Formats: sequence, C-alpha cells, structure tokens
Amino acid sequence: MDIFNSTPREKFYEILQNANRNLVADEIDVILQKFIAMSMILEQTNPNLQSFINENLDQIYSSLDDMYLHISGEILSKNE
Repeated sequence: MDIFNSTPREKFYEILQNANRNLVADEIDVILQKFIAMSMILEQTNPNLQSFINENLDQIYSSLDDMYLHISGEILSKNE
C-alpha cells in the first residue's frame, strides 16, 4: 500500500476493504456512537442540524481528510 499515490479518502476505503472485518465493524460502531451523542448534544443547543451543517460546510469538508486519516490509523493499529 503506497499512501502517497491516493487521497486520504481513497486510502480509507481501501483499508476498509482489506482490514479485518470485525475491527472495521467495531470502529464504525465507535464512530456511530460518537455521531449519535454529538447529534443529541447539538439538537439541545441548535435544533436545526441541517442549518448548522449548511453554515459550517466548508469547515466540515476541510476536516474530512483528517478524519479519514484518524480512522484509518485506528483500524490499522488494531489490524497488526
């Protein structure tokens, strides 16, 4: 796997396809738990989630590569 010939997104999906299936499922569960918790918190302070997303879309997209790299690292560190 050459990390320099693909984007973080491409590498993330490659890792999902090749890593241990149980590790991937566990990591997705962790992500979904965090997502649900953060959504619940956000709804308490700003009930219109879609408006928040629309207002912060640039920042959300700029953070995607960091998130792909973080999740990939979590999966790879457990897959060894």
